[in-house]
Amino acid sequence: MQLITLTPIRSHLNLKVGVNEQSQGYKTFLDSLSQAAPSIRVQQFRNEKAYEKINVDDRNTLCLFRLKQDYPELQAQLDVQVYSNCMSIVSICFDLEDTAYGSELEAYLQEKTTELIDCFYREILFPLLKSLPQSVQPSYLETVGQFTGFTDINMPFTDCSEVEQLWSSSLMRLGDAEVAENKQTIVAWLRDTPCPEDANKIIRGEKNHALSWLHYVVVEKQKGELDYMLEAMCLSQYVYAVQDVCNTHLYRAISDAYLENNTHNAEQTLDGIRAITRMHTCAYQESLKYLQRDKKQLVEQILSGWDFNKITENSQRLLDTCSSRLKDIHTSRSEKSTFYTDLILVGIGFISLFDLAVSLSQYSRAYTSNATLGYRDVEPSGFLTEIASWETDNLLMLSCVMILSLLGGYWYAKSR
Repeated sequence: MQLITLTPIRSHLNLKVGVNEQSQGYKTFLDSLSQAAPSIRVQQFRNEKAYEKINVDDRNTLCLFRLKQDYPELQAQLDVQVYSNCMSIVSICFDLEDTAYGSELEAYLQEKTTELIDCFYREILFPLLKSLPQSVQPSYLETVGQFTGFTDINMPFTDCSEVEQLWSSSLMRLGDAEVAENKQTIVAWLRDTPCPEDANKIIRGEKNHALSWLHYVVVEKQKGELDYMLEAMCLSQYVYAVQDVCNTHLYRAISDAYLENNTHNAEQTLDGIRAITRMHTCAYQESLKYLQRDKKQLVEQILSGWDFNKITENSQRLLDTCSSRLKDIHTSRSEKSTFYTDLILVGIGFISLFDLAVSLSQYSRAYTSNATLGYRDVEPSGFLTEIASWETDNLLMLSCVMILSLLGGYWYAKSR
């Protein structure tokens, strides 16, 4: 019997948004990746002719590379699939000869999985990921600590830091002959899943798998015949995990926009996550057409059982909510700016009218007292003569009344 844990983790590798994965430059990038790290297994670049074999995947367009590590002292083999947007799926296969752990089996798996992932990431994977952006050409990888999308992972990662593990699911892999001697284990394993009745169907031989939620069972007549189910589960968990992380970031952006009024952080997060979310959905849909048919159907069934469509719909609602809030903030700020501009213009108008009244009073009095100022006129200006006869206080008071009248007319027109 084998027990396999599947754990999505946040990893320090991010491909720049907008890279054309069907270009010759991307093929050069994959070749450079293989040369920079010979221990990894890089995804195969697309063939010139697609679907040459219909019984296997034509290509894997999501996983960037894989890396394996054995732990013989624990009878465990670790296999990590590293994807291009700060996400990896770690599968650890434990070879157990018996069920001696009993009710502590799940606790044992979770404990050992956490320990192995932390150790493996700190000692092997993180140093590798940190070195790749400087050693791979073209420069399609963002430098660690300078990611533009998932900015929360830019925090410095040290030897004592814990790897962010989203969750761990467990798959029980049995041979056909092992079912009879593990009946109670199978029943207990699937007891708390959405479909506990699958246990009896597997025991009776009516089904060879149960892949509902977090606890899975696969029964093989020949070793390796259902490997595609494990691969489908890894792919499904990756697709779901990335969307879940995107939604978490959108919640943070909404919090910044509503509670903190921090539009800079909210806009920065929204711009990055919007692009990642849409590209992720497009990449997932594109990858489906290259999968072997049974695997494609299984991936769709798994994600349908997890209500993945509702997760993506909720993501769109979160995007709309955050965008609407930011638009409201900008509109409010624009209205305030307009109001302040109006106040400044009104102030300038007050000063200008007062200045005009004072200047007119000074000139009219100078005009009436100095005949040379109007020597070209046929007769003295009656208007200036009248203004000169007014007291300065009355002239300023008249200017003030005119200003207030104009101001009242302006606000009345604006309110309508």
